[in-house]
Amino acid sequence: MPRSAKGMTLFVLIFALAGRASGETVAERVPTPDTAAQREALKVALDVYKAEIAKAKRFEEKVAVSRKLLQAGNETQNDPAGRYALYVLARDVAVDAGSIDGTLAALQAMAAGYAGDPLPAKIDALTRLTTSDRLQTDAGPLYPAAAQLIDEAVAADRYDIARRASALAMQVTAKDRALTAQATARVREAREVETAYAAAEKAQATLDKSPDDAAANLALGRFRCLYKGDWKAGLSQLALDNDAELKALATADLKGPAAPEAQATLADGWWAQSEKATGVVKRQLQFRAAKWYGDAAPRLTGLTKAKAEKRMKEAATVPPPAEIPRKEPEAAVRHGRELLTTFVGNGAVEKGLIVLRGKQRVRTTENFKPPILFQVVAQTDSTNLRLAYAAEQIIFNWEKHPDELRIDGGPAAGRHTKGAGSVPVNKWVEIDLEVTAEQMVIRVNGDERFRTAADFSKIEQPLTIFPAGSTVTVQSVKVRTP
Repeated sequence: MPRSAKGMTLFVLIFALAGRASGETVAERVPTPDTAAQREALKVALDVYKAEIAKAKRFEEKVAVSRKLLQAGNETQNDPAGRYALYVLARDVAVDAGSIDGTLAALQAMAAGYAGDPLPAKIDALTRLTTSDRLQTDAGPLYPAAAQLIDEAVAADRYDIARRASALAMQVTAKDRALTAQATARVREAREVETAYAAAEKAQATLDKSPDDAAANLALGRFRCLYKGDWKAGLSQLALDNDAELKALATADLKGPAAPEAQATLADGWWAQSEKATGVVKRQLQFRAAKWYGDAAPRLTGLTKAKAEKRMKEAATVPPPAEIPRKEPEAAVRHGRELLTTFVGNGAVEKGLIVLRGKQRVRTTENFKPPILFQVVAQTDSTNLRLAYAAEQIIFNWEKHPDELRIDGGPAAGRHTKGAGSVPVNKWVEIDLEVTAEQMVIRVNGDERFRTAADFSKIEQPLTIFPAGSTVTVQSVKVRTP
């Protein structure tokens, strides 16, 4: 993971490697092969691929072999044991390389294809990664995966796994004070939910015998809504609360008000409750308030609308961990036409996202020549989301004329375009910047905003992302040859 302390900052913003390839068919989950079948299939797979595995010495070579094994597994039909063995080999080669993305990709394939609990295998593999040569001296890049596993384990009420993942998170962040603070907060929340789960378990045991027990329903409702955020399952139980304010709010929430004023009033009530709470409960109450503010805001006006938008933004500064995109470093070139690159800069890492303020910026460590396509998923909190490639700056939401796409410097300098530069505030947008030797094309969320012809053939530069008087948050960057 990127380092957020004062030392080196290393950002890698390509994440599709951990998922399934585009267009790939997903097989139905089948039972995990028994031990004997696994052993026999693994023996065959090793015999086929042992020379390639042994030949791979460098990180990039091992990543390529792991990816090849994963692809072979994806393409294996009517042989569940063989496919499983290929995934196991892909995982083990990735672990040996110290490739976080490769390891998680193999684990994801196994979880998607085979029935069973994937969490024990995941914590085992992440723990093994800490012993790889690449991560032994600094395992900080493992933190996002450990944090995500904490969230997955808590979501599944697997607190044994959550505790192991918490210990791993604290271990891998030990050398980075900023990351340690993040890990400590995540671990504290997991323990808070685990403590509440113990009471919820007792309540569930009571309800199994006495479904109408009011106290047990209340305890379970509080756990579901205020600790797990499962309002659909717990709201009717929360309406039994002996706290008059919570009872009234839950009752009103169950009715699902349709008028924007009523929705805003309900949101205000949940927000007021959040101001009395701490930790996980505070966050879940804020999210519930933000849900109703979001429903109401498009039809509100004036200060009521401004308050709703302000509180939605405030709640969004601490997104639910399960919704945080995972971002991991991988220093390798991808197969095919998609490239993998690293970023360096002085931005901050907050909840797994790259946040740029003031004069902070990130840029690729590599220079790129046309033809090249950059796909940037980012957002700005106000003005000035700026990119630099084949231009000194390409400005969206320019503070002087927000709807004007501004092109400063480079072969297309001065070809500003009115009506092409506006992007929504506090919403993710995908900006495609495609440059060939003869032209530059810019798209936002798939819609073409700008196209110009010029001589870009001599361009050889990094891509840079930066703000100006704004806060720019970067979710992902993909680099492709078009």
